[in-house]
Amino acid sequence: MGKPSIFSKDYEKKMKKRRIRIIGTFLAILFIVVGAWFYRRADIKNILSKNKINTEKNKEDNKKTLTTDNGDKNKENKESKEEIKKEEGYDFKLSDGENLKVIYEINDKDKKFKYIHPLDSKTIYDISPSAKLMTIYDPKVQRIYRMNIEGKVEDITNPRYTSTNGEFSITREEHLKANPDYIWCSSPKFIDENNIAYVSQLPWFNRSKQYIWIVNLQNNTHRYVQNVEGNDIKLDRLNEEGLGIIVDGEKATLKPSGELIK
Repeated sequence: MGKPSIFSKDYEKKMKKRRIRIIGTFLAILFIVVGAWFYRRADIKNILSKNKINTEKNKEDNKKTLTTDNGDKNKENKESKEEIKKEEGYDFKLSDGENLKVIYEINDKDKKFKYIHPLDSKTIYDISPSAKLMTIYDPKVQRIYRMNIEGKVEDITNPRYTSTNGEFSITREEHLKANPDYIWCSSPKFIDENNIAYVSQLPWFNRSKQYIWIVNLQNNTHRYVQNVEGNDIKLDRLNEEGLGIIVDGEKATLKPSGELIK
């Protein structure tokens, strides 16, 4: 656009139109530039927004996948552990009618006794060091039972007492029928895999003192432990040397041989 001559009679009018055209052109250019800037910004914002949504979606998908994978792995591990380690039980009924469940654990095909159910049962029982044997005491009839890990039950109660000289002999049933409060056997505990100790008033019938006997599981023989006598005998826990015992408050250890360590 040329600039009008200053000597032109329409100089002012032409200059005014010229300024208007310049301003209009400037505003048009400014409008285009600003519009392009806003459009570009909106486009960038839209792209960033889509990227953010896609990123969050990917994170969520990854999280779900990870959770699902971990859940599947945990489920597989749990199922695997349950397959390897689970509890089952054998039924056992006491003479008073109480029904028990002898629980054992299977760990990779290896069975071990755990406890007796119901847990609030007052049944006296003991588990051998290997957890492959269990004793169950039936107090009503004073019988000691041994159960192996396959569920086989054997009555290991001493059925008859015979004096050392053989002059006197009496069965458990006969004596308990005549003297129901007499302790023929009570509180059996393992000393080792082959020997179980229990408390009894044998070999005396006219005394209230208590003594310790040991039954050997290999030959099913019962022997009297010498030099152990008390008003209150408790069979405690196994230790490195044998079975802990408490005789009238005094502690000692009973070995499978019947030897006493004080």
